Amino acid sequence: MAVIKKNELKEMSAKAAQAKIADLEKAILELHGEGKREKVKPLRRTIAKLKTHIGQVMASTGEKPKV
Repeated sequence: MAVIKKNELKEMSAKAAQAKIADLEKAILELHGEGKREKVKPLRRTIAKLKTHIGQVMASTGEKPKV
């Protein structure tokens, strides 16, 4: 199951990616509370991809990433 599709990731801005990271972190906390720890790993991978994407976008624009 993909949390974010490749096309969505390519078109996503840095601010939108940061907002998505916040949503995913909230979802991870909710899953931990429900005891569904096996569903957390794909969310963590997506957060890592988003942080990498933010770094690449910021580097291409010449800004310093704030992640």
